[in-house]
Amino acid sequence: MVVLFAGMFAWAGIPQKTNSLVNDYAGLFTNEQRRYLEYNLVAFDDSTSNQILIITTPSLEGYDISDYAFEIGEKWGVGRAEQDNGLVIVIKPKNQTPGRAFIATGYGLEGALPDAVCKEIVDLEMIPHFKKNDYYGGVVAALNIIMPVAAGEYSYQAARDDTGGVVALVITLLIVAVFVVLAFSGNNSKGNNIGGGGIDPLTAVWLGSMAGRNHGGSFGSFSGGGFGGFGGGSFGGGGAGGSW
Repeated sequence: MVVLFAGMFAWAGIPQKTNSLVNDYAGLFTNEQRRYLEYNLVAFDDSTSNQILIITTPSLEGYDISDYAFEIGEKWGVGRAEQDNGLVIVIKPKNQTPGRAFIATGYGLEGALPDAVCKEIVDLEMIPHFKKNDYYGGVVAALNIIMPVAAGEYSYQAARDDTGGVVALVITLLIVAVFVVLAFSGNNSKGNNIGGGGIDPLTAVWLGSMAGRNHGGSFGSFSGGGFGGFGGGSFGGGGAGGSW
């Protein structure tokens, strides 16, 4: 009985699992921003099998943010059971208490994204934006590093400042621009433009990256169904966070 109550208490305050990779309980993103993030994370999951879950919450319900992130990762089963390749980003905005952010990595991603790297991504990419209340910009900046590193395309340092990587990215963006223009032209003619006036930085970078890796390259190749569900991944305490 004691064990049962302890287990119930451990999950108190942790949101119930949804079928979405972007869960904005704190209301930090516009509907369009949330759709863009979800679209790109679903495409990333489909293409690499790595699952990235984003949770924003107005309160941590008394949890340390690291425990909150790990328990969500475990309870929701983020990542594939065979690879444990899930990642959870938790953001608690600054309100009556300091703002906090944490990146929790599943066992399978701890090698590519060790604690020190997660700490730098939070401190250097996310928090500078968050201090300006630009939560979407901070998430995009983090994902633009996390996604290629988790996919094995770049090391962390190369993803941040390698000149060759930047040149390659510019080239692939030029390639994908043709597909984007064509796709948006077709969508506009049918009244289905998901962007409502352009493509955001995360979409451009991810599509450029995928084009460079010869995964079809066209905007339309990522227009399949929605998120297929979490796969039962496990977390062992890897990750890092920060506050502002």
